[in-house]
Amino acid sequence: MFTVYRDVARRALQRGARAWLAAVAIPIYALVLVGAALVAQGLGSILGGIVMLIAATACLASYLSLVADAVAGTKLKLADLKRVGPRFWDIWSVSFALFILSLGLSVLMGAAGPRAKFVAAGAQLLAAVFLNVIPELLYLGRNRSFALLKESFDFIQVNAFVWLFPNLLFALVLLKASGLLTLSQPGLMVSRLPGLLSPGGFFTTLTAVPVWALPLLIVFIHFVMVFRGLLFQALGEGEGNARLLEFKRKMNS
Repeated sequence: MFTVYRDVARRALQRGARAWLAAVAIPIYALVLVGAALVAQGLGSILGGIVMLIAATACLASYLSLVADAVAGTKLKLADLKRVGPRFWDIWSVSFALFILSLGLSVLMGAAGPRAKFVAAGAQLLAAVFLNVIPELLYLGRNRSFALLKESFDFIQVNAFVWLFPNLLFALVLLKASGLLTLSQPGLMVSRLPGLLSPGGFFTTLTAVPVWALPLLIVFIHFVMVFRGLLFQALGEGEGNARLLEFKRKMNS
């Protein structure tokens, strides 16, 4: 297992350095979202919300296109920064599926009464685990909408420990950098982990990071995204050695 991590990390460093423009794009997207937020303030809650949703979707679609090229080992050009591509509508389809699921969750929370917060916490934790592969499936998978969510669920069932172990470490590093890592309160720390899955929770965490550390954190996030893409490919294509395959068999037996 650790041999696979080592090989993937080595390739992630090489390909991440080759596609360094994807890291530069992260603060650019942040500025775009800040600008969109300023525009949305004068448009009312409904229209302003639509503007923010479109801007966030466009930024995410553009970024995933850059990450896809980075994972493929392609050297990026400045012109690639403005490319949105078909992933814009792919993200819309998945967002709609998640919206439908959130409506179902709202019904469950209403029926749960005083236990509603526990239902919400449980749903967040399940989403953080079983929907963790959505970004990679958006640019490496073939399915969309509910079929993509099912593919994410199926992938985690097969590769749960091998995939989640390094991603948990990455999340802990991010919480530590933002000052939100509370080892003295394990329950509070666990409750913060699912929030990293959502764009809102992710950017909220970033705002707690000291300004001087942001460039280092951006480089770290860039490496993590390329690492995740390469690890997804390795696990999906059955790469690795016999020990990893035997480990996965034992974990799933």
